[in-house]
Amino acid sequence: MKTTTPFLPSPETTLVIVLGASKWPHYTFFDASDAFKHAANKLRKYFLDIFGLPRKNLLWLFDTPLNALDIDKAICRHLETFADQARDVLVYYTGHGGLTDDRTGLYLAIRDTQEHDPESSSLRLKSLARTLREKARDLRHFYILDCCFASLGQGDLQGASIPDELARSTLEDEDITARGYAGLFSSGKDEESVLLPTHENTYFTEAWLHVLLEGSSQTKRFLSFKDVYILLEEHLSLLYGKYHAIYPRTLRPSNPQLYDGDVASIPFFPNPQAQRMQRFSAERANAPGRLEEETRRNAQAKPPSPQLSLSPATTLVHSRRPLKVSRALVALFCLTLLVGGTILFIERQQGQQTQASLSTTPAGTSNTYNAFVARNGIQFGFNPSHTRVNPYEHTLSPLTVPHLKLAWTAFAGIFIYSSPAVANGILYVGSDNGSLYAFDAVTGKSKWEVPTGNSIEWSSPAVANGVVYIGSDDHKLYAFDAVTGTLKWVAVTGGSIRSSPVVVNGVVYVGSDDDKLYAFNATTGSQLWMSDPTGGSIRSSPAVVNGVVYVGSYDGKLYTFNATTGSQLWMSDPTGGSIRSSPAVVNGMVYIGSDDDKLYAFNATTGKPKWVSAPTGSYLYSSPAVVNGMVYIGSVDGKLYAFNATTGKPKWVRPAGKSIYSSPTVANGVVYIGSDDDKLYAFDATTGTRLWVSAPTGDPLYTGKYSSPTVANGVVYIGSNNGKLYAFSLV
Repeated sequence: MKTTTPFLPSPETTLVIVLGASKWPHYTFFDASDAFKHAANKLRKYFLDIFGLPRKNLLWLFDTPLNALDIDKAICRHLETFADQARDVLVYYTGHGGLTDDRTGLYLAIRDTQEHDPESSSLRLKSLARTLREKARDLRHFYILDCCFASLGQGDLQGASIPDELARSTLEDEDITARGYAGLFSSGKDEESVLLPTHENTYFTEAWLHVLLEGSSQTKRFLSFKDVYILLEEHLSLLYGKYHAIYPRTLRPSNPQLYDGDVASIPFFPNPQAQRMQRFSAERANAPGRLEEETRRNAQAKPPSPQLSLSPATTLVHSRRPLKVSRALVALFCLTLLVGGTILFIERQQGQQTQASLSTTPAGTSNTYNAFVARNGIQFGFNPSHTRVNPYEHTLSPLTVPHLKLAWTAFAGIFIYSSPAVANGILYVGSDNGSLYAFDAVTGKSKWEVPTGNSIEWSSPAVANGVVYIGSDDHKLYAFDAVTGTLKWVAVTGGSIRSSPVVVNGVVYVGSDDDKLYAFNATTGSQLWMSDPTGGSIRSSPAVVNGVVYVGSYDGKLYTFNATTGSQLWMSDPTGGSIRSSPAVVNGMVYIGSDDDKLYAFNATTGKPKWVSAPTGSYLYSSPAVVNGMVYIGSVDGKLYAFNATTGKPKWVRPAGKSIYSSPTVANGVVYIGSDDDKLYAFDATTGTRLWVSAPTGDPLYTGKYSSPTVANGVVYIGSNNGKLYAFSLV
């Protein structure tokens, strides 16, 4: 038998045919939807702009008025023109699929599909596959069908392929194609596919493009159809598992002995994560010693004098409007004298272990953001109990927030899932390119950048006692000097760290994808303890209150551990889905979201359920914010929810663009949250009235897709999916 090494796909040797429709004017049974148009356009943009497909290699037949026969002729002409220069042909269809009269085959509805005979006036998949076999016999064939009953098409494709016996007997005959075929299908043979509620796309194509744009943390530079299938299955099951119809189906070659073997395993799509990491490594290799030299110089540089550090007063003096700010400062000082004791009382009730030490500090400074951070540190949930509430914000309010404007942007890699942390005038954030960045919080000027060994995805920095802590996909927790970026220590876990660390009493707590919770000495990095495995990955960020660590797990349960010994205290009954949300512990209650669309409240001491909210419209990736008897949380259904913290009864629900993965932050009566529509929203915390939403300025403002907002000293910060940080303020 002849064996060869398969030629790898490339943009120049790939042909793409896009089929489908968004309207069916001659067949009223099929509903029109712009979702199909958006899906096709986004796919075209991916292949032209990301994959690098030459425009001449793309045959665009979506929403064409041509009838089925003329579409077939157009495909034949395209293949006759370009097949000799190609190795692969990919066919994508999005629209309505229908069953043939004998219910054994699939037809693909086109714009010209007729009501009196939809099957004959549509594209029959078996006929389409036969055309490709005859006109592109020397190419590998790939199919992506996003329609109802898509998997039924496997039989049509197999029927149009070369029988196994013929392929085996003629493997060395160059006149017979033996390259193979593979495919991805959006639904089962008896199942319907699903559109996004907003009709911005189909569930399947949206998820497929998400996988292609996000890539995989695997080291391979290109992903095969099989790789994409696995990633799709994971992504869809996590996001939309309740919609059983959108699990992908995969199609393998009819004969694994074909020339190119299992073409579903051939590298095809660029893997953005691996390619970014390779470029990053190449840059380091091409500039030997540069990073080490920069780190050395930073370490030798004289640290800023304490007298020159940006205190709130110093920052105000350098304001563009010193007179107006000075009056505001006087008013703020008077106000804090009046309410200082009340704020301290509220925070003690929220269970923050370290708040008692503030009682020895003069009231005028104890209630400022900088003073709080200097004494207690800052982390993803703002404080160790993860209330996600900044009680020290007085510049931004429901009255002033509508006047927010873009203050600055700064570039920090490719994707920013991490949420910013602000301490001592410096903003810290992790990037998908594997680096931790530090910027001047006032100007956005870069201060330093240090690499970890892999992507920094969901992990957000914690800052305490002059050290920045952050987790990486290389299974490690890093500690850097907060001023210079000098590496202080590295600690190893058994899996990727997508949990955000929390620092309490000289101990750093963080979860890992190896299903365990870890505690490390914050000064040395030595491991203090490692918990017994939970039932799933821990991507939830731990909260620590009164000597107890609370954290959620992918097995759908809330776990508690002794903060000193790591022994398990209790675990909750399972929720109805995985838990990615991070717990908030307030007034003896633990609040946490679940992938079953519900918000849960447990007794913080016993783990007994107190209440379960009515379902939101989709998964709760978001972590709750709790203040003034209210719990706020975002949902993948694109809405922000407010619940009564005692009863779980809904108070209000407000739309916020598209899906929400971001977590809310509350400050001075305003709730801030990012959305998948690439905007940042601000709502009145009491009424739910929308106060402000970010708008494009210059290049599109991609804010808040996954990153969560941070509010500090009159500025709102958030990361974006375009690799930029955004800062909004009143000036």
